[in-house]
Amino acid sequence: METTIGQRFKQLIKELGIKPTELAGHGMTSKQNINAVITDVNQPGAPVIINILRAFPHVDANWLLLGRGNMFLNPELYGTVNENLKEIEHLKKEIEHLKEVIKLKDELLEVVRSKLKSEKS
Repeated sequence: METTIGQRFKQLIKELGIKPTELAGHGMTSKQNINAVITDVNQPGAPVIINILRAFPHVDANWLLLGRGNMFLNPELYGTVNENLKEIEHLKKEIEHLKEVIKLKDELLEVVRSKLKSEKS
Protein backbone atom coordinates (compact mmCIF):
# COMPACT_ATOMS: atom_id res chain seq x y z
CA MET A 1 0.00 0.00 0.00
CA GLU A 2 1.40 3.35 -1.01
CA THR A 3 1.52 6.09 1.61
CA THR A 4 1.26 9.84 1.19
CA ILE A 5 4.08 12.15 2.16
CA GLY A 6 1.84 13.38 4.97
CA GLN A 7 1.52 9.85 6.33
CA ARG A 8 5.28 9.43 6.13
CA PHE A 9 5.81 12.69 8.02
CA LYS A 10 3.43 11.40 10.68
CA GLN A 11 5.31 8.08 10.86
CA LEU A 12 8.61 9.92 11.13
CA ILE A 13 7.36 12.08 14.01
CA LYS A 14 6.15 8.98 15.84
CA GLU A 15 9.33 7.00 15.21
CA LEU A 16 11.60 9.87 16.26
CA GLY A 17 9.54 10.38 19.40
CA ILE A 18 9.11 14.08 18.76
CA LYS A 19 6.18 16.47 18.47
CA PRO A 20 5.01 18.12 15.25
CA THR A 21 6.26 21.45 16.63
CA GLU A 22 9.76 19.99 16.96
CA LEU A 23 9.67 18.75 13.37
CA ALA A 24 8.44 22.19 12.34
CA GLY A 25 11.43 23.76 14.10
CA HIS A 26 13.86 21.45 12.32
CA GLY A 27 12.12 22.13 9.02
CA MET A 28 12.18 25.86 9.75
CA THR A 29 8.46 26.13 9.16
CA SER A 30 5.33 26.62 11.24
CA LYS A 31 3.44 24.01 13.23
CA GLN A 32 0.40 24.84 11.09
CA ASN A 33 2.35 24.01 7.93
CA ILE A 34 3.49 20.66 9.35
CA ASN A 35 -0.06 19.88 10.47
CA ALA A 36 -1.32 20.70 6.97
CA VAL A 37 1.26 18.27 5.54
CA ILE A 38 0.39 15.53 8.05
CA THR A 39 -3.31 15.84 7.20
CA ASP A 40 -2.51 15.86 3.47
CA VAL A 41 -3.94 19.34 3.00
CA ASN A 42 -0.60 20.67 1.69
CA GLN A 43 2.61 19.23 0.30
CA PRO A 44 5.87 20.24 1.98
CA GLY A 45 8.13 22.56 0.03
CA ALA A 46 11.66 21.63 -0.92
CA PRO A 47 13.26 23.88 1.77
CA VAL A 48 11.25 22.14 4.50
CA ILE A 49 12.24 18.69 3.27
CA ILE A 50 15.90 19.70 2.89
CA ASN A 51 16.01 21.15 6.41
CA ILE A 52 14.41 18.03 7.90
CA LEU A 53 16.87 15.77 6.08
CA ARG A 54 19.75 17.92 7.33
CA ALA A 55 18.44 17.75 10.89
CA PHE A 56 17.93 13.98 10.67
CA PRO A 57 20.65 12.70 8.32
CA HIS A 58 19.79 9.09 9.11
CA VAL A 59 16.36 9.50 7.44
CA ASP A 60 16.28 8.07 3.93
CA ALA A 61 15.28 10.84 1.51
CA ASN A 62 13.96 8.25 -0.96
CA TRP A 63 11.59 6.95 1.70
CA LEU A 64 10.49 10.42 2.83
CA LEU A 65 9.83 11.68 -0.70
CA LEU A 66 8.61 8.55 -2.48
CA GLY A 67 7.83 5.98 0.18
CA ARG A 68 10.43 3.57 -1.19
CA GLY A 69 12.87 1.64 0.96
CA ASN A 70 13.33 1.99 4.70
CA MET A 71 12.62 5.01 6.83
CA PHE A 72 16.23 5.06 7.99
CA LEU A 73 19.41 4.66 5.99
CA ASN A 74 20.85 2.16 8.44
CA PRO A 75 17.84 0.64 10.25
CA GLU A 76 19.88 -1.74 12.42
CA LEU A 77 21.77 1.20 13.95
CA TYR A 78 18.76 3.47 14.32
CA GLY A 79 17.53 1.81 17.49
CA THR A 80 20.78 2.73 19.16
CA VAL A 81 20.65 6.31 17.86
CA ASN A 82 17.05 6.71 19.01
CA GLU A 83 17.88 5.29 22.44
CA ASN A 84 20.84 7.66 22.72
CA LEU A 85 18.69 10.66 21.78
CA LYS A 86 16.15 9.73 24.44
CA GLU A 87 18.90 9.30 27.02
CA ILE A 88 20.32 12.72 26.10
CA GLU A 89 16.89 14.31 26.61
CA HIS A 90 16.56 12.55 29.97
CA LEU A 91 20.00 13.76 31.04
CA LYS A 92 19.21 17.33 29.99
CA LYS A 93 16.14 17.28 32.26
CA GLU A 94 18.18 15.80 35.09
CA ILE A 95 20.81 18.53 34.68
CA GLU A 96 18.13 21.22 34.88
CA HIS A 97 16.76 19.62 38.05
CA LEU A 98 20.23 19.48 39.60
CA LYS A 99 20.80 23.15 38.74
CA GLU A 100 17.63 24.00 40.67
CA VAL A 101 18.78 21.90 43.64
CA ILE A 102 22.16 23.67 43.65
CA LYS A 103 20.46 27.06 43.46
CA LEU A 104 18.25 26.20 46.45
CA LYS A 105 21.23 24.93 48.43
CA ASP A 106 23.18 28.12 47.63
CA GLU A 107 20.26 30.21 48.85
CA LEU A 108 20.04 28.14 52.04
CA LEU A 109 23.78 28.50 52.64
CA GLU A 110 23.48 32.25 52.24
CA VAL A 111 20.70 32.34 54.84
CA VAL A 112 22.77 30.24 57.27
CA ARG A 113 25.85 32.42 56.72
CA SER A 114 23.83 35.54 57.28
CA LYS A 115 22.33 34.12 60.48
CA LEU A 116 25.76 33.07 61.77
CA LYS A 117 27.17 36.48 60.95
CA SER A 118 24.35 38.22 62.82
CA GLU A 119 24.80 35.93 65.87
CA LYS A 120 28.52 36.79 66.04
CA SER A 121 27.75 40.50 66.07
